[in-house]
Amino acid sequence: MKEIKKNANGGAENESTGAEKAFDEILKNKKYQSEFDRRVQKAIKTAKRKWKQENEGKKAEIETKPVMYIKFI
Repeated sequence: MKEIKKNANGGAENESTGAEKAFDEILKNKKYQSEFDRRVQKAIKTAKRKWKQENEGKKAEIETKPVMYIKFI
């Protein structure tokens, strides 16, 4: 059971009056585990898409700029 108390600034503070579950204990529930897995996969997919876009932009920039070689004699 959680109680909500007001802190000195007027905001809410959550206090747990019962035993708190560890993250691993929560993930033993198949429903929570599948939701966690879904969110992690979505985050990975989003990150890969962003990395690919960044690399394609850098690659295009490198290919469009002329390469200049300076030889010192």
